Amino acid sequence: MNLELFLSLFILSPLVLGIWLSVQRTRRLWRSTRATAALVASVNERGWTYQQHDPTLLDRFGSFPIPAPTTCDAIIGRHRGRPFWCFELREVNDWGNVQACLRVFAVAVRQSGPTVQVTKTGQESHRYDLTDTTEFTTGNSHIDAWFRVTTDDVAFARTLLNPQIGRWLVEHPDHPVRLTGDALVTWQERRLTTPSIEPALDHLCDLADHLPG
Repeated sequence: MNLELFLSLFILSPLVLGIWLSVQRTRRLWRSTRATAALVASVNERGWTYQQHDPTLLDRFGSFPIPAPTTCDAIIGRHRGRPFWCFELREVNDWGNVQACLRVFAVAVRQSGPTVQVTKTGQESHRYDLTDTTEFTTGNSHIDAWFRVTTDDVAFARTLLNPQIGRWLVEHPDHPVRLTGDALVTWQERRLTTPSIEPALDHLCDLADHLPG
């Protein structure tokens, strides 16, 4: 191998690797027509409602760190007696490729009220902070050791996050939760799939059953 060829390969290798990784990531985030059809069929079997896009859900449950998001695969129905919503937020580039996605689940729990968000302690938790909320220490050792709590009503949040809720949250530390408006919300940085829906809704309903009042 001559020197020029070696230098060319040396220079191009990172570029080629970057392109390959980008293609692989796009493939993981891309949903086939067959997979979408299977999702719609599962929704119909359960008597739920499916919409390919529903922009009304974009801001209903608070903001998420997806640039210029598109709301896709929106599903509405009832689970364990509670109205629910789930959908996928996507960041799509100029070529139509999905760059990032987030699946969001929400169940109805109350009349509209203050916002309280509980995320596992770590650097990534700051990405999901909502405008006009502040971080605070609850005084509940179970919660403060594991979680970062933000709210727009500290007094309400202290009452809400009682010892029973604290124990429940510690037993389920990997699921962020947000109480906002009239809904309890969770999310995951993955594609929305049929097997992901009912476990996420069960998680929210279990927590909702523990909420005071």
